[in-house]
Amino acid sequence: MLLDLKSLGIPNAPETLDQIIKDGHLFHCMYLFRNKQELVATLVYAALVTHPTLDGVPQAGQSQEGLGVAEDWLATEEPKKVNSFCQVLELRQDYKSLFEIADARHDQDGYDPLIAMSVKSIAESNRWPQLITTDVIAERWDELEDELREKLFSNVIKESIKSYQLCEKLMAQGFKLEDAGLYSHVLNSTEDSFHNFVGWYSQGVLGLSKEEWLTQLRSQDGMANFLSALASKEPTFRLNSSFADALPEFAAKLVTAEEISDTLSIKSRMWQKSLPSELLAHLASQLLGIAARVPSEQDISEVFFEVFGDLMEPSPMSNDDRDHIKTIANRVVTRGEPLAIEWLKNKVNALREQNNPLLNTDDTFRRRIQDALASQDLDQNVRTFLNEIAIAVNVDIPKPEVDVEAPDKVLTEGESEDD
Repeated sequence: MLLDLKSLGIPNAPETLDQIIKDGHLFHCMYLFRNKQELVATLVYAALVTHPTLDGVPQAGQSQEGLGVAEDWLATEEPKKVNSFCQVLELRQDYKSLFEIADARHDQDGYDPLIAMSVKSIAESNRWPQLITTDVIAERWDELEDELREKLFSNVIKESIKSYQLCEKLMAQGFKLEDAGLYSHVLNSTEDSFHNFVGWYSQGVLGLSKEEWLTQLRSQDGMANFLSALASKEPTFRLNSSFADALPEFAAKLVTAEEISDTLSIKSRMWQKSLPSELLAHLASQLLGIAARVPSEQDISEVFFEVFGDLMEPSPMSNDDRDHIKTIANRVVTRGEPLAIEWLKNKVNALREQNNPLLNTDDTFRRRIQDALASQDLDQNVRTFLNEIAIAVNVDIPKPEVDVEAPDKVLTEGESEDD
């Protein structure tokens, strides 16, 4: 009744409801009627919309036990309780309170299970537009992405584009770099014919500064999907010099493992597709120079080869490029790290296809290949790669050195080990 009076704006109703919660009476009732699921759902709702943090409940009657009931409900994923709570929201047409409660209680672990399951339940129903409006998507898409299954979130995005003008909403509020993940979802859900949004999005990407690209490269935001989705819609799209200028600075940190992430935000194949050929050629020479100039006492990180290896193909090749390739090749063979050796194998094969004798005539490199292959401690993949390199540069493949222990002496009868 008080909830109804409060929603109607009746004077003193909000204060009265607030008071019975502060006095503990509502929680006392919650405990007394704990087995009446529909009633408890309404009491839990009343408590959460009025005091979402549930703090400061006094010691009055069995109010503390009732607080325990409320906390148990918040921690539940039991479908019947979730359904009862959602029925209260529907009856009161108050879906927006879910996010208000979530905001008041939200921490690094995400929503309380009752809130998360309620959001999912409503998202799966035909009532979802009343909860997940375009404003809600624009403001808290990353939370929804975390709380909803991927397919369910994608369906919400698709329907919001189709029926609720989500694209127009995003375009009206302007390009925001922090919404890159949302844009990639929208692009993946948008029909190819929706060129207005794709064009707006492309211009937003081209407007990013070198510093903004550096921030994105160092993070694990939606940048991988960001460019992938754009490339799928606009195959002719090309990044500009701001992005190309950011890559060498990022590479200089990555080359000595100062900046490493398990899944980097953008992979090199995507760069190759999205960078103009003239920028790629210059970048290739820059990357070779970055790797070659790493101090001898430091390793060139394997992740550097994983991310940038495909890009280190200068054309045409300058004298500096040749010197840098020799320097890197000799260091890579000495270190014997799998990803680096694999990069070297690909480089040697590329040189052979170009009839370029660059490494074939490097006696130091050829000797190091033989020395490396003579080791008995090589990783099997590394040995396979080195064998291929040796064949490509016409180096004889030595058999690995194996320590052979002398067999134990068999003692005859009456003979001791000292004899």
